[in-house]
Amino acid sequence: MRLEEIDTQALFIEYQNLHNFDPGGVKVFHDLDEWISTRLERYAKYRAEFSLEKMSDYAHVVHTYKEWLLYRNNFSWTTFQRVGYEALKQPTELARLLSYLQDQKIPVQDRVREGLSGRYMVAGIGKGILTAFLHTIFPDQYGVLNSRSIDTLKLLKKYPKKAGDIGHTYLEVNYKLQELACDLKTDLTTIDGFMWYISKRVKVLLPTSVTG
Repeated sequence: MRLEEIDTQALFIEYQNLHNFDPGGVKVFHDLDEWISTRLERYAKYRAEFSLEKMSDYAHVVHTYKEWLLYRNNFSWTTFQRVGYEALKQPTELARLLSYLQDQKIPVQDRVREGLSGRYMVAGIGKGILTAFLHTIFPDQYGVLNSRSIDTLKLLKKYPKKAGDIGHTYLEVNYKLQELACDLKTDLTTIDGFMWYISKRVKVLLPTSVTG
């Protein structure tokens, strides 16, 4: 199978029909609906725990952030703790960043840029963790920019062609994820899981030399 033959609609139907699968090595989900609803429930939990009124309690921020990093708690992303724990050494800066990311008065590209390469950056928080946090807090607005979504969008020939700073890149990728969600009549959480499914499935569909 060649890259130009990837049928996104057909893959999405396969993805929707998943049964008895374990995307992270912790829990077997009966079907896709159970996985997505579990993720959304966890997002709601952490939105409450990361609320702005709790950001001044640094011990709470550290505890909640450390908990959220783990797949067994977020049921969405599996490797955040590998680098994310580094941010626990800077609780004040961590709380400041997480508060800043929730400020919807600031354009998201500015929040991403300042959080990753500007005055709000915190060691241990890269684009994957930062945009996953945005998605957790605002799941209907912001998708996740990580190596999986980048590679998958490139496979689908939907990755932005023009290079820019990280804020601009995120804005363009988020638009592509929203566009894909609209085309498939679904939501950004389902699309985030679809990125995982495509990258997993394409390893079977395409030669190793093409995928990696």
